[in-house]
Amino acid sequence: MSTHSPTGASGMERWSNCPGSVALIATLPTPPSSEHAERGTRAHEAAAEWLETGVPPVFDDQEDMLAVAEYVRVCNAFYSPEHQKLGAIRGVEYRFETHINGMYGTSDYWVYWPWAQKLIVLDYKHGEGMFVDVVENKQLLYYALGVFMTQGLVADDVRSIELGIVQPRCMAGTDKERVRMWEIDRARLLAFEGELRAAINATKEGHAPLVVGSHCAKSFCPARAVCPAQQQQREQALTEDFAGLVAKPEGKVWDVRDLAKALDRREALRSYLTALDEFAYQAMNNGVSVPGYKLVQKQGRRKYADPVLFENTLKAAGFGKEIYTVPELLSPAQLEKVIPSHKALIKEHTIVESSGLTVVEESDKRPAVLASAAADFSKVSLESLGL
Repeated sequence: MSTHSPTGASGMERWSNCPGSVALIATLPTPPSSEHAERGTRAHEAAAEWLETGVPPVFDDQEDMLAVAEYVRVCNAFYSPEHQKLGAIRGVEYRFETHINGMYGTSDYWVYWPWAQKLIVLDYKHGEGMFVDVVENKQLLYYALGVFMTQGLVADDVRSIELGIVQPRCMAGTDKERVRMWEIDRARLLAFEGELRAAINATKEGHAPLVVGSHCAKSFCPARAVCPAQQQQREQALTEDFAGLVAKPEGKVWDVRDLAKALDRREALRSYLTALDEFAYQAMNNGVSVPGYKLVQKQGRRKYADPVLFENTLKAAGFGKEIYTVPELLSPAQLEKVIPSHKALIKEHTIVESSGLTVVEESDKRPAVLASAAADFSKVSLESLGL
């Protein structure tokens, strides 16, 4: 059995929505691990060591240390000495394998309180870029069910399940947003078992469908670059949505709904281009020859072979302060990493200046900027825009 199930928890958002992705991904070579993934793995390993030994491990990065420390604090809050006296049990990096074919994996952390008939399951996210919601989080439901099924628990042993995402480096900012909890009852967990079985079975059917959606990008699907369903949507976006928008007869009024429809497709195009570049690089780096393309060295940056020696040489030649740059204060983001204990002071002296306007979806948290309330964009001609 491999370490990661093709129908595992971390990918459930993808394969439950796109059953055909499991078979498609199985045809691809295993992609190399990214720098961000390796950093996350090291953080998980450090957290597990800290939780199991009670001794903080050595960190190379202070930001990682502070993030892991926050996760350890949250975990231990559910497993205090008082909890242990009452019979609490826990699992750290808990490996489970259930009787459901294809359902196995590793849960970051769980605690069971027998006196309260409560199961607590936490998942640690070391990344800062993508906010991970806890409500109806399929990965957490998967882990909770895995613990429930392999710890010999029965329905009467569990009255409630508390699921949590701990994401200390999340850019959202507040403590409440960095630690997110969601409580469900046992009926919801048992209902999820039926949903999980049906989803796994769907991936094993012949010609399981490929379905494009937000899960493609959220799950970083490795098959995006070669997915036929993605290709079909891209072709539709180019030939129907965008082309239909700009090809209106001169002076004809266009509908903002056409523009909205075209904008809806742009993330799929952007995601595809990124995935395509990554896929091509991986293939060619593994020796695959692609007609018309080649791997080359990136543009080199000049640097001094021996900076100290050259600096002394310049000084000996009579040069002084003109060979040095003027020291500058670090940016707010850089300074927060150097003196993280003074974030409040940095915030007090920081302002945010926008670099301009950009088009985003309505779900974005930033307030809308109205360029002109008098403009009726439903009746603007392409001619007036210079198109």
